[in-house]
Amino acid sequence: MKNLVCCATVDKVEIVQNPENVDWLLLFDLLQQSFSNMNGRINPPSSLHKMNAQTLRNKASEEELFVAMAGEGLVGCMFCRISSDFMYIGKLATLPSHQGHGIGRR
Repeated sequence: MKNLVCCATVDKVEIVQNPENVDWLLLFDLLQQSFSNMNGRINPPSSLHKMNAQTLRNKASEEELFVAMAGEGLVGCMFCRISSDFMYIGKLATLPSHQGHGIGRR
């Protein structure tokens, strides 16, 4: 992953499961941007406040990580935990500039 992207159309977004070369700081930045409008609005606060790049890396070793890429740029992500009985989706995020365009549905 190279960078965050300003604008991209949904049809040019590729979803990658468990990417090999993850820029964990960039992924953390994406999550912070995506959840910034929730600061002070939800109680208890998002667990993102307790995370950093290393905790994201640890999370990815225990769960599935999907990233949404537009060219070389990161525009979204989702962590999920799959068991025989359920699938827990957590940290589903899209850059604010790309929200409302259907990336999360893909």
